[in-house]
Amino acid sequence: MFVSIDESGDVGRYPPSPSPFFIITAILTEDKHNLDSVISRIRRKCKKNGKVLPSELKYSNSDTSVIKAILESIVSRDCQIICVGIDKRKLNYSRFDSLDKIYTRVLHQVFYEIIAAYPFESSYTVHIDRGMASSHYAAVCSDFNEILHTVTRASAASVKIECLSSEASEAVQAADFIAGTIHHHYRLEDMADDAVLWEKIAAKSRKITLLEHLR
Repeated sequence: MFVSIDESGDVGRYPPSPSPFFIITAILTEDKHNLDSVISRIRRKCKKNGKVLPSELKYSNSDTSVIKAILESIVSRDCQIICVGIDKRKLNYSRFDSLDKIYTRVLHQVFYEIIAAYPFESSYTVHIDRGMASSHYAAVCSDFNEILHTVTRASAASVKIECLSSEASEAVQAADFIAGTIHHHYRLEDMADDAVLWEKIAAKSRKITLLEHLR
């Protein structure tokens, strides 16, 4: 099982943070090429049409045509989406002695949903955007393995977790576009400009949830 993970938004208080939501999204597939080829294909298509794209594609700085093309390509692949987020307006910040712990608790829930969905894989390769994850790499790896053993009771699965820049991983770039789209959906409470595409994303999603409480 290959998993790419990226987040959208930040864990800071809202306001002054520009968004009340923080989202972490995972794309799961048996074949990493499913995700890498999404970005490569869009690059080739744009180059053929005379459009030069930056070395790192991100939802936040892409135009509507690129976003739509990437999303359409992702939902056409053999993959599933898991998204866990929080509405920071409902979050009791006094319960956390650092903002990093909010990130790791949301990531913990994403890990749980991944393993609950696919508990008996022979291997798990996970690419996470290095952002906040890299400073807690040992704890992130330990958390994944602990959840795996708790859910399965016993597992001999091979686990490889890498914290990578999105520029270094086209699969993480793909996850960024899904995370950004879901974040956009929550902020605007609809996706009226392309309801059909949102329905396709929802159909590919094993779980999209906003946590009411963060332990």
